[in-house]
Amino acid sequence: HSRTTVARGVAAPSWSICCRATLPDMSARDPPPRVLLGVMSNPVKPAMRAQQRKWAGHFQHAANVDVRFVLGTTFFNNTQRPPPEWDELKAEEKEHKDIIFVEGREKLPHVGVVTEKSASFWLSRGAESPGYEWYCKCDDDTLVHLSRLGETLANVTRSLGRTAHVYFGHLKWRGWEAGHRFQACGGGWGDSAKTLSDILGGGGMPDGSRYPPCPHAAGPVPYMSGGMVCMSRPLAVAMAADAAFRDFYETARKRNDRGVACKRPERCAAQPYASHMWHHEDAGVGFNVFRAAPTQQRKVHILPVPGHYNDPYIIERTRWTESVASLSAEDEYWSRRALFVHGIKTRKSYQEAERRWELGRASADLRLHCAPCDLPNTNRHNGNWRAARLPCAHLRNNTPAAAAAAAALFDDASPAAREAAKVGAAILRQESGAGRFVDPRFCAVPIGDAFACCGWPWQLPQLRSLVLRGVAAWAEERGGASSEVMTPEALHKVIKRLYRDESKGVHNRKGCVADCLRIVVPRGVDFEKTLAEMELRGDVRLLWSTPDGKRPPARGMSWEGVGRAQVASVAP
Repeated sequence: HSRTTVARGVAAPSWSICCRATLPDMSARDPPPRVLLGVMSNPVKPAMRAQQRKWAGHFQHAANVDVRFVLGTTFFNNTQRPPPEWDELKAEEKEHKDIIFVEGREKLPHVGVVTEKSASFWLSRGAESPGYEWYCKCDDDTLVHLSRLGETLANVTRSLGRTAHVYFGHLKWRGWEAGHRFQACGGGWGDSAKTLSDILGGGGMPDGSRYPPCPHAAGPVPYMSGGMVCMSRPLAVAMAADAAFRDFYETARKRNDRGVACKRPERCAAQPYASHMWHHEDAGVGFNVFRAAPTQQRKVHILPVPGHYNDPYIIERTRWTESVASLSAEDEYWSRRALFVHGIKTRKSYQEAERRWELGRASADLRLHCAPCDLPNTNRHNGNWRAARLPCAHLRNNTPAAAAAAAALFDDASPAAREAAKVGAAILRQESGAGRFVDPRFCAVPIGDAFACCGWPWQLPQLRSLVLRGVAAWAEERGGASSEVMTPEALHKVIKRLYRDESKGVHNRKGCVADCLRIVVPRGVDFEKTLAEMELRGDVRLLWSTPDGKRPPARGMSWEGVGRAQVASVAP
């Protein structure tokens, strides 16, 4: 078991705050950057487009954000006649002038129904929709806070400059089977270290089951999942010119023509190499961004959204009367940061989102923190990316020939590929300290050179302040002694007492039917995770009682088996 201690002192943060004043190419007086938001739309679902147009009507001041519905020019295999709604769609396009057509086909024969449209969107927008500094894509069951999206991307442009290659969205991590295998493997939840552990040694599922290692997988790959993803114009233009991404897309189209139709992810995943289709849309795009950065020798900034909602029923959960707009601190915190809500598939869920979300609430004052991705950052999912691998052929160049060379090493029909896979499957961890991967097909990615991880402080300010006051109270009670150990259990008791004392005589506003003043203080392992988040921001330093004084490797991958932590050193 390992333990952590908390002594007094200041831990210097390892990230930097991007300063607007140092970037003269955009000042606060410049017009905000123009944003194109493409909504992946089903041609036979006009009601979803009508719903999106109604939602956009709430943002009359978001003049710098243009919403367009993305549709394919043809149907899969050209065997289906256009539906009767096709003529109505043409009339709709003429009336609203908000529909764009891309090369990808509609009604693909698997669960990744928009993969062709998505890739075609990224491959074409920079050239066919000039004049925008940001290109974004969302699903048609996502409602985007258009004003806040424009404000946030303007903030990023001021902070990083107009030439930065930025990949922005709901950040997750996956492994991606290389060589046109078109399959995600490992990750999906957890951070980069957990995903690397999944790739090399297999991993656990939330239900307690386990899956085997991923011998063919590159990564860990940062990707932007589900609801919404954006690329700055420099990144979008670079991806559109990337020959390997074009090869990836064209190979996926051919696979769609010869694969077996499948409506369940597990059936799609079970198809053989030669006919395996691309059905993990967002992870596939993320893999191509991940592959292109070191190949093109361009630094890509990985940036998660400040906040989002997975469904409408968690928006502003504390309710109020019409005359009193009082929210809990936590609800207000996320309401002012959230850029979108996902999962709006019915009229009822749309009405809930519209009713619950106070769209006119002022956005949070956000500061962007950036550092090389192999260093800690604003939370455990962002940064601390210590190792990743790519097929060596991809690291040499981005040509179709390089993609073909990589594919030959991952083809199940190739004896060399099968032998290499056996070697890869036997690897349960990276070689200690070597910075290399044993599988000869893969080379290590220079993470710190190829990627910068940026983020926003994601911790509830009231909880952070309470923790820091609790540490100060603990030290004051002991006369400022710095040698005594403070465990999380001891700190938690001080915080609970402090919170109870400070709450006496303070009452909720009239009309608040939930506890609008309540701050949720996590317990046990969740409290230790809160301290870990604060450590990554430079607020505290966790001291582990391992033989070498360093944090145990398991800490970054899983909190099971780490043992009880103690607190370390806290910034004033």
